Amino acid sequence: MGYQKTDISPKKPTFLPLIFEPNYFSFTFTKNYNPNFMKTKLLLTLLTLLIAEIGFAQCTNQVENLSGTSVVNGVTVAVTSTGAVDFNTVYCNATFPYFVGYNAGTGSANGTFTFNFSPPVNAITLNFSGVSNSGENQEIVVLKINGVQYPIPSVGSANGCDPLAILTAEGNIAGCSECPVSGWNGTTITGNISSLTVLDSAISGFGNGALFSLFICEGGTVSLSQIEPKNKYRLFPNPFSEQTTLQIEQQLKNATLTVCNALGQKVKEMNTISGHSIPIFRDNLPKGLYIFSLTEENNVIATGKLVITD
Repeated sequence: MGYQKTDISPKKPTFLPLIFEPNYFSFTFTKNYNPNFMKTKLLLTLLTLLIAEIGFAQCTNQVENLSGTSVVNGVTVAVTSTGAVDFNTVYCNATFPYFVGYNAGTGSANGTFTFNFSPPVNAITLNFSGVSNSGENQEIVVLKINGVQYPIPSVGSANGCDPLAILTAEGNIAGCSECPVSGWNGTTITGNISSLTVLDSAISGFGNGALFSLFICEGGTVSLSQIEPKNKYRLFPNPFSEQTTLQIEQQLKNATLTVCNALGQKVKEMNTISGHSIPIFRDNLPKGLYIFSLTEENNVIATGKLVITD
């Protein structure tokens, strides 16, 4: 598939890094009691989460080794692969150099690239092209972060080479209807990332393989896990379309859950919460990214992201 494609992409992809610099923001609270303290702290926490989320719009330090180890921006990146893999040098500059699910010598088959980061990175960005859905030949691209399947929350931006791919209900990448190639740019993942696996799998016929590139963010950026100490919690499913459940390790008594949209506006509030499990219903909220904060007795218990899909 790759050697038959015509490169119509720009000679060099354009990236617009937006890196959050924590030194730009400095907040000092006095020890004197302030009745608005918790409200202010909550708003600042949500603001910081939103800025961090936006700040990782595009990482810019490219990983290019197909195997072995390399050092990228002070991070040692070890690359291994299984199954059908190859390299891409001719199609779509934005998705150089990884070709997964295809090999020029053996043809199409399932394949994986795995990247191990030491030390762990706070954010990565991936661009994709060549994902097929044509006739009987259909494939999906699955991402795993730290060994666990990562549900991609939203479709990326046009890559300048292919029609936009689609997002499956499970958060994987699939080709658009009757598209021999498709893809997108700008899937950015934040968190404490020690490993990434990219899997291309045929779901019918032959997948023909997918192309992708990988970038890691600058060192010293802020991840969501660094913003506020939190109790252990589990949010599942996420993304969700109708209902999700927040399970918290701590026994709650009279807690409050606040949900804000990407503009920082409060769109939902749940009060007098007790126990360990909190059902969260979509109600009439539109699809998109939301930030939740769980508070109890003037303490922030947990903060994180909610992703609503249709």
